[in-house]
Amino acid sequence: MPVSLSVRPATLADLDDIVQIQQESWQQAYQGLLPEMALTLRPPQERGLIWQQRLKAHPCMTLLAQVQDAVAGFLYWFPENKRVAQLKSFYLHPFYWQQGLGSALLRQALGDMQVLGLRRCELWVLANNRPAERFYLKQGFQYDGQRQQRRMEEIEVVQRHMYRLLPAKGNGSASPLL
Repeated sequence: MPVSLSVRPATLADLDDIVQIQQESWQQAYQGLLPEMALTLRPPQERGLIWQQRLKAHPCMTLLAQVQDAVAGFLYWFPENKRVAQLKSFYLHPFYWQQGLGSALLRQALGDMQVLGLRRCELWVLANNRPAERFYLKQGFQYDGQRQQRRMEEIEVVQRHMYRLLPAKGNGSASPLL
């Protein structure tokens, strides 16, 4: 892992980096899994508005991984209720894949969830996205058998539900960014 990695909450000033990383990661990660037309996300202005709303609604729940001055990736989560967090978006720029940044970013988010007293982190992963499934399994997530079919960027996809239990408050090692 790069020595200069830092994890911090995102701000509105990070919108352009978030939109760019999401686009580039999406195109690489879903190539061969989604039709070519689905690899182009909404226009950057539209995605920027979505991220602006998310940052305002959940200010410390979009975390950035930064290497020196470059934003390498981001993770967005929110508490679904008093016990469960939902991991909604998690993207690293492809240049930074397989370097431990995703693990560090997820570790920080799980620590923040734990500080809030949340006991479970859940997510939906695109079925047959083997790299993402392997990553989450390695991070202690497991399948619970739920599947859903939903519309994603104008196509129907199947997603599988995963979860990870979190230790009780005070039993973790990450220092919170909240």
